[in-house]
Amino acid sequence: MSRLIGMAGLAEAAMAESLAIGMLGLLLLAIVAAVAWFRRSFGAATVAVVLVPLLGLLFVPWRAFGPVESEDADVHFWVSAFRQYAVLWGIVAAAALASAFRAFRAVWDEASS
Repeated sequence: MSRLIGMAGLAEAAMAESLAIGMLGLLLLAIVAAVAWFRRSFGAATVAVVLVPLLGLLFVPWRAFGPVESEDADVHFWVSAFRQYAVLWGIVAAAALASAFRAFRAVWDEASS
């Protein structure tokens, strides 16, 4: 019976897949936020407001800034990658919320006129 020497390859593949799915979610959120910003679209703004907490709850980006007690280079690489994702999530989330505020305000101004 052969033994597996290590599972680092599978674990790194899972981390890469998780990060790729998160980045695709951020790309989708950025596109929806851009549509909401430039067209002042109420529907796109609503989708952006829903996607921000959804991506936050799925990937919990704020946990990437916790302390790391490992000397493994792979662990530090993935922590760095997830910290970059967390920073990008914060920037895109702020932009999405700003574009949603702008779109909602445009709808409010139009309705009150």
